[in-house]
Amino acid sequence: MISINMPDNMKREDGTSRFAYVTFVMMNDSYVPGALLMAYGLRRQWTEADLVCLVTPEITADAREALAILFDHVIEVDTVYVPHKRSHERRDRPFWFTRQNAFRLGADGDLGVAYEKIVVLDADVVPMKWFDHLFTLDTPSGVMNESKDHCIEENEEGQYIVPPNLNAGTEWRWHRIYDACPHGQVIPKEITDRVTTDPRNNTGVSGSLYVWEPSMREYLDIRETITKSPVLEYVNDHFDYPDMQYMTMRYSGLWKNVDLRFIGFKGYPGLKALFGTHYAGFKPWYFNQPQILKRYSLYEDFAFWFREYLAMAWVDFPDVRKIKRLARLDRDIRELTGIQVGEIPEPAAPAPAPAPVPKRPKQAPKRAASPPAHGRRAKGKKKGGKKPRQRG
Repeated sequence: MISINMPDNMKREDGTSRFAYVTFVMMNDSYVPGALLMAYGLRRQWTEADLVCLVTPEITADAREALAILFDHVIEVDTVYVPHKRSHERRDRPFWFTRQNAFRLGADGDLGVAYEKIVVLDADVVPMKWFDHLFTLDTPSGVMNESKDHCIEENEEGQYIVPPNLNAGTEWRWHRIYDACPHGQVIPKEITDRVTTDPRNNTGVSGSLYVWEPSMREYLDIRETITKSPVLEYVNDHFDYPDMQYMTMRYSGLWKNVDLRFIGFKGYPGLKALFGTHYAGFKPWYFNQPQILKRYSLYEDFAFWFREYLAMAWVDFPDVRKIKRLARLDRDIRELTGIQVGEIPEPAAPAPAPAPVPKRPKQAPKRAASPPAHGRRAKGKKKGGKKPRQRG
């Protein structure tokens, strides 16, 4: 288990925040439910950092009103368009560099705030505990995510292989692969350089969680660099995930690793072992696909998302139900889960930081030989075929 320490003096003498959590809602309103629950997960931890949501011009007034209930700042930014030869595969692929607008949130930026350090999160991440610890890390920091297979262990049927006796100290394949660069330590350059030698199969540092020092100069340099060779060829063609693979390449040799427990993919290996979880692929708010959602609702991470959303909407932030679309989502969740209003539990108190513990041993715990209760089939997995990688 890693040692968790928390930052001192998160506020300046004038009461403004030194730090911020930043997420994005881009191009349409579809990720608003995720962004709200991401913010709620942080509010439940009583963070003193600001919560910032960057939105593009297409986001509706209702969506912005809902976001303003939980976020300290909802700031409009322009989309950043970077052409890509395979944009027909993902129509949003040319716009992924929009997230680099987060660099404009520093003292030299032009967005009206002056943060010293930011934690950038995808809107489909739910923070569960100890996230303020991330502000103690050196920048840039992020989670190594060269391959989904490093992060989730599955059997031949696509079922999770779960280590026994899950707890916050549980380790799995990812920890063995990146044993040379544990949490908070520098990722060797030879590891992050692999994103350029095998760009179609190596996704590099995950774009779902970054710890950055915002800088307008850095933002402008990124915008200029990606328009010139040889970087241009990578972001226009070679990279399937151009923004996060480029950032992996840009800071290669400088990255510090963040433990995967902060954004455990798809709830793996189980919520007891995680500090946060990333709903990669199919989302809990996809009620336009009811049959798939009904099956996914049986999984631990989806059941958790639904309970937390109802607690947010009925206990702590009931104003979100004044937004028509979110009122409908609330009703859909209660119909799917069977949870009645009177049964919605009060949110649990945030977990205290653990005491420092000795460095983890080199020997990894034994793995369970039998299939786990988590019977999830990987989305898109075909028997005998290759599993497609997915971004968020």
